[in-house]
Amino acid sequence: MPISAQLDLSEAKLPPIGFSPEKMYLIRHGYHGRDVVLKYSSRPEVYEEGEIYRWLKGKLPVPEVLINQKIADDYYLLVSYEKGVMMQEDIFSDGKKEGIIRYAKLIRQIHQVDMTGFPFVHDLSYKLAKVKETVARHEAKEQYFEREYQGWSPEKMLARLESLSGFQEDLVFCHGDVCMPNFLYEGHQLTAVLDVSGAGINDRYLDLSIALRTLRYNLEGLGWTLTQADVDLFLRTYDYPFDKQRFEFYLILDELMNG
Repeated sequence: MPISAQLDLSEAKLPPIGFSPEKMYLIRHGYHGRDVVLKYSSRPEVYEEGEIYRWLKGKLPVPEVLINQKIADDYYLLVSYEKGVMMQEDIFSDGKKEGIIRYAKLIRQIHQVDMTGFPFVHDLSYKLAKVKETVARHEAKEQYFEREYQGWSPEKMLARLESLSGFQEDLVFCHGDVCMPNFLYEGHQLTAVLDVSGAGINDRYLDLSIALRTLRYNLEGLGWTLTQADVDLFLRTYDYPFDKQRFEFYLILDELMNG
């Protein structure tokens, strides 16, 4: 049965935030009266995300997968709509310090997920291959590069990335995109982990680098500045030392993958 025949699309709308290359809709009362989210694309990452949600069930709070299938040339993922506000709207309500601590504890919680049986190979070699392909196809979104890399070409970024390689990875289960809107909260409690298509078994600094970048962005949005003391508090709470080489490597890797 076509997926459109299974849905009531009368209340479909775009989500309030997101830069995903996939088409995504929030559909109120769309599937047997349930609020759902539909994501579809020609990219297989959509299907993989559904399977990762299924793997994560019981490990972290994730949406329920209702439909995950390929039709013709497109992949369709239908999941339950989860209640909550985006993380940045919740965790800083008691102040800057408390928000930083909560964020660090979330990243630690994700990294404690048992890696056994993860269904895909999303390791560093996989991600590097994707980055090189993105640069070769001139698809890197350099207009979104972090302020430190504004004016850099994707080719210069790739060369810098390669110069930073050669470290020992500390492998854990990583989310892959720990930007705060990918986590929903209610009353300081995590209600849903979203957008897991980039998840995999990776060096923990894949998430830590993105977390520190995201922390700076969200603190500035609230009128604060990310200080060295804030970075120290985050890493002390997470319980891991700062590694400049790995921090920059994974920051550039993410810039080239997502812009």
